[in-house]
Amino acid sequence: MDKEALGKLIYAAGTVAVFLVGWFFVDNELLVIALLIPVAGVAWVGLQIKDKEKISKQRAKWKSLDTKEQRKGNPEDGIQ
Repeated sequence: MDKEALGKLIYAAGTVAVFLVGWFFVDNELLVIALLIPVAGVAWVGLQIKDKEKISKQRAKWKSLDTKEQRKGNPEDGIQ
């Protein structure tokens, strides 16, 4: 299992754990649901930031590979 899949699994398990602990130890179920929404939101934002970092690294890698010498002779680029 790679680090990204493990991270997603940990986020999901943490969210479920918060929900279950709140459900059994807090009398008001609506309060538990109201508290769970921000926890799930933070987990989702954390995953999006991770994905953006991964995409940025990949784009930087592609950009470094995309030089004029490599594109030379490609009629789509207009570089002859």
